[in-house]
Amino acid sequence: MRVLGVLVAGFSVLAFGAIAPESYIKDLKAYLTSRCFTLNGALYRYDFDKDGVLEYNDWVYESIVTGQTYRLLGEVPTKNNPFGFKIVEVDTSNLTPLGYFSFIDFPKDEDRRFSWIYLFGDSKVAKLMGTNSTNFFDYLFIDGRPYFPDLGYQLEEDSVSIIYKEQNFPNIIAGYDTPGFSWSVKLLSNKLLLADSTKGVAVVDISSLTYPRFIGEIPTYNALDVTSTEKFAYVADESQGVSKIDLESLSKVESETLEGEIATTLALLPQRAVYVGTPANKLFVVDISNGKLRKDCFLTLDGQINEIVIKWDKMYVADNVGGVTIYSLQEPLSPKEIGFYSLEGAKSVAVGNDILYISLEDSSKVVTLDITNNSRYEFENDEKVRKLVLSPDKKKLYLLNEVSSISVYDLTIPSHPKAIGKIYIPYPAYDMEISTDGRYGFIAEGGDGLKILDLTK
Repeated sequence: MRVLGVLVAGFSVLAFGAIAPESYIKDLKAYLTSRCFTLNGALYRYDFDKDGVLEYNDWVYESIVTGQTYRLLGEVPTKNNPFGFKIVEVDTSNLTPLGYFSFIDFPKDEDRRFSWIYLFGDSKVAKLMGTNSTNFFDYLFIDGRPYFPDLGYQLEEDSVSIIYKEQNFPNIIAGYDTPGFSWSVKLLSNKLLLADSTKGVAVVDISSLTYPRFIGEIPTYNALDVTSTEKFAYVADESQGVSKIDLESLSKVESETLEGEIATTLALLPQRAVYVGTPANKLFVVDISNGKLRKDCFLTLDGQINEIVIKWDKMYVADNVGGVTIYSLQEPLSPKEIGFYSLEGAKSVAVGNDILYISLEDSSKVVTLDITNNSRYEFENDEKVRKLVLSPDKKKLYLLNEVSSISVYDLTIPSHPKAIGKIYIPYPAYDMEISTDGRYGFIAEGGDGLKILDLTK
């Protein structure tokens, strides 16, 4: 620990510097860029004694929620009042805030009382780490500076988003910021299709991996998921149900609504049917065998349908109440249930060779199920998991975390994945496709569009 001579904006008396392991800093940045945070308070300089001398505790903290003002270090800090807040009545209407505080509740902070970030007026972001024995504040030192050199922020009324001012990620080869919000991605020979929310389906040429070329956007109502053959793409198009897109003319051909239900996820059995999941408990079967979309029937499950995976002639459906249901697709328009695994909160399912990998909602837990003998194994990831993706050779399992990282597991023993690394990315990944040789990953990264990853590093 070392004394901070000048922090910024007059913090020289209040702040000392703290260091932390690189793993903590990387995980903290992945957490910060994965969500919005509430703005809790604004910080002002204020001469309480009116003597023209600013003392170490001449600071006013104003709660954005209540409007109450406090003097920072106005009294001796205690366990229940670590900032020494003392209620004062100060009119801040003619004062300019020097910055803002936001409580982040970072899971890896041992003392959550100090799980705060400070947002400087010049867009710098600092992380509070605690206090020292003399009640001076410790801020995290990064590359010799008491703030994140590569992070900034955007204010939105009473919330804040942490963003990268510059990006330097060794696994990223290239990217393209699509016009919308990219929810899912489909790899199709030398092209990528991205479900790009209200902007439709983005088409990106990846003949050159280092220079992806945006071909165009095909308008749909609200593209939430996409799957495809070489000629046609099928889109989970929210209230419009399923939309069909001609990839030669880059135009929408038709849509089929789902009896008022919202389409959020889907899977394709080429030339036969599209299976569409809803936030309710219905799974619709849409016939495509005659070249037209025709809603045929629906299946009723226990809960919200989170993911549908088709492998060979079987369909695996994860719903958040029942678990994972397996259907035979020998008769594509009449799926027959042939297996069921009760698992409340089932969110994502990846299908290996006789092994199912299942993540759970709002959880870091992953379950493996051996369908040959019904044996079960559970392991904890170090972050909550959004989606599971298997490498084509089934030797690696990628966990798309809810923060801005991807955890990598070795499957030498398929039923007992072993953590071998983590890939850090600018913002959370919502979906990933992997090249057939397993070397490259193509991720839908929400508001940041497409990123292409080198998975060999």
